Amino acid sequence: MFRTINTALLIAGSFSTTAMAGAFGIDMGDKAKDLKVIKTWEREGKRTTYRVEPPIINPEFQYYFVLVDDTAGACGVIAFSDANQDEADGQKVVSSAYTIATGLAKKYGKGTPLTSDLKDHRPGSKDFAGQLYRDEKKIAVFWRFEPDSPGDLSRIMLSADADDATSTTLFISYHFKNSEGCMPG
Repeated sequence: MFRTINTALLIAGSFSTTAMAGAFGIDMGDKAKDLKVIKTWEREGKRTTYRVEPPIINPEFQYYFVLVDDTAGACGVIAFSDANQDEADGQKVVSSAYTIATGLAKKYGKGTPLTSDLKDHRPGSKDFAGQLYRDEKKIAVFWRFEPDSPGDLSRIMLSADADDATSTTLFISYHFKNSEGCMPG
């Protein structure tokens, strides 16, 4: 999980449309006092990362982090799944990523795959997680919003990673329009 957390901070089951309502119910500009903070994760410059319990929980994700700038407030949200152990074939992470990407596409339009289309990633190889781990395979979809578009989001990234050759993790990052200078990557 720590490789995945570090990767996401550098780049910054069932599914319901309620769970995809924005960034888990966290709004651009929220202050730390507005959040249900579980732990202060790290402080870097004017930005603090908090592990939180969000107002809206998606069952695909178990860990939620909010990046809060001293002045701008919440500028980004990152969520991670538990590591899918014994997941060398990638079946669960691909299924979860596809389900979430489909829901996001219904809400925000088709995302831009960073490699090839998510539907073309077929699990089954006994080395699928190993390929993710060695960066030989990528699962990532990206949404970018124009500065004058409605809402507070500037971009969303959904991605899968592997901490080793047998476990996979799904993560998503939401960058708000106030994220310039606040969010890494």
